[in-house]
Formats: sequence, structure tokens, C-alpha cells
Amino acid sequence: MSNSFKLELGSTEPLLQAFSKSLEVTASCNQIEFPGSLGKGYLHEFNIEEGLLISFGEVLLSTELHLENKAGRSKKNVTIFFKYLEKGHTFFKPSSGEYKEVKSGGVQFFSSNVHNHLIFPVHTHCFFFRVQMTIPWMRANLSEFIGQNETFRALIFGSAKIMHFEPLTNRFIRLFSDVFKSEFDPMLNHILVKDKGYEAVVLFFDHFYKQFYKNQNDSQRYTINDQKTLFELVDYIKDNLEKSFTLDQLGRQAGFSKSKLQAMFHYFFHQSIYAYIKNLRLERAVALLNGTDKDIKTIALQLGYRSSTHFINIFKKHYGVSPKKSRNENEPIMGPR
Repeated sequence: MSNSFKLELGSTEPLLQAFSKSLEVTASCNQIEFPGSLGKGYLHEFNIEEGLLISFGEVLLSTELHLENKAGRSKKNVTIFFKYLEKGHTFFKPSSGEYKEVKSGGVQFFSSNVHNHLIFPVHTHCFFFRVQMTIPWMRANLSEFIGQNETFRALIFGSAKIMHFEPLTNRFIRLFSDVFKSEFDPMLNHILVKDKGYEAVVLFFDHFYKQFYKNQNDSQRYTINDQKTLFELVDYIKDNLEKSFTLDQLGRQAGFSKSKLQAMFHYFFHQSIYAYIKNLRLERAVALLNGTDKDIKTIALQLGYRSSTHFINIFKKHYGVSPKKSRNENEPIMGPR
């Protein structure tokens, strides 16, 4: 992509070190100022204690920023990444699935053995607070707090991959706003950041466990046969994208009521069935544009759009470029803009 800066992070690499090396700027007193080529802002980082690393900063971007966490072979640490967007929006792509748009901020929780890709468009004004914890540090400091639920402990301490996102609540914004408002003194801020970091970890895991427990109970609503039928329906949709689907028709196909079908889609795919179909069609459109010489009208009809104009409008709204421009530039689309 043009006018963009990409930072690739190793699974255990400190954020400050990666930015400093890639931007060719020198870190001083655990901080760097971002150069004008990236935007206006700063990054501070504190190695609070062995196994606990906290980074925070603010940036108003003058170019598009990509943060890509490479997946490690093993689960050595986990990261809680709080992002508050004063202006603009971001996109993130988990280890599998589609890009998701975030308009006001959010919390990502992910382990070092998953791939995670964040996109911050030009002019985004973002505050961020990042807590990285090694598994040994968590065992030493959080084992009792995390509790005795074997499934939950296995998720956190075991080799299981973790990728979780949710909107940023005011409770978390208030939690670390003091860090950004404080006059920076390396000695005082080390204490303040440690205090807020511990508080963020405790509050997050308390909240995350409650969601985990609720999801465990929710999963009992759907039998194995229900889940098998749902994924058979998904295969049917993928094989018949030229059709005009309705909830009634898909419900009859699966033998579910409309309300049950919608609830299952939200539970297993975290989006509505219509959003899922739209995203599936657009992903297929990109593949056809890049991999075939079919004309745009043929692609539109093949994917169930009522006209090429309708297809072009939806494609451009989603990706920021027209299908023709996407094909002519011969550059794969990485996600919505």
C-alpha cells in the first residue's frame, strides 16, 4: 500500500525497541518521539519487573500505520492492548477471519502464538496502553486470582491460542487516563504505570472470566447436531453465492426458526448472517478480480448482486476503491478502508 508504514513485531519483541529500530530513532529514558514521517506523538515503555512490560503513548498519524504481531511457535506471553480513538478508526484482523472495523476504541487480548494485524488509517488520533505478561509471571502473580476453573486455567496458562476483542468501556478509559494526564517524571511515572498496569490486569481478567463463564453456559444451548447443521448451512451459502438469500429461506434450509438462526450466527461468527454473506461475497469478488479476467458485470451477477452498479457501490464503500481500480493497480486488498 502506498503512503503507509508497516511495523512487524516478533512474538516477544518490546514495542519501543521495534519502533526505534524501524524508524531509526534513538530511545532516551525509555521513550521515543515519533518522526514527522509517521505523525506527531510519543511512546513510553517500562520494564516494570521481569515478565511485565508496559507501553503507552499517543499518536496523530500522518500516514497509514500497520502493526503486525507475528505468531511465535509457542505461547510465551499474552498481551492486553487498550486503544482509545480520539479521532478516526482502526481495523484489526485476527489469526483467521475477516478485518473488523473499530470506531471508538477497544481492548484486544491475544497470545504470542497467534498472528494479529492492526491497521490505523491516516489522521487517526489514538491513545494506547499495552500490557505484556510472560506466562511464568502470570503463574507467579495471577494463579490464585485466575481461580480453579480447569478449562479457564488451561486457556490462560496452557498452549491454547487466545484472540479476544471487545469495545473499550469508560471504566478502562478512566483507569489509565491518569497516566496520560500526568506530568512526565520517569521515577514517578514508573510507580504510576505499575499501579495502573496491575489494576488493568486485575480488572480485565475479572471481566474476561465473567464473559468466559457466560459463554460456557451459552454453548449448552446448542447441541452438536445444531452446530453441525449450522456449518452445513454455511457451506451451502458459500456454494450458492449467486442466489438471493432470505432469513426465511435459510431457516427452512437448516430447519431453524429465524430467531434461532440469527442467534447462532451471532454466537459463532460474531456478526449477523447478512453481514457474513456480504463479507463473503466481497472476499470472493477480490479473488475473482485478482485471479481471473472476468468482466465486472459477470462477477457481480456471479456473486448475487442485482446489477454491476450495485456491486460497484458496495465494493467501493467497503474497500475505499472501485473494483476496476483495484484490478488495474494489481495490488491485493488487505482489508476495508
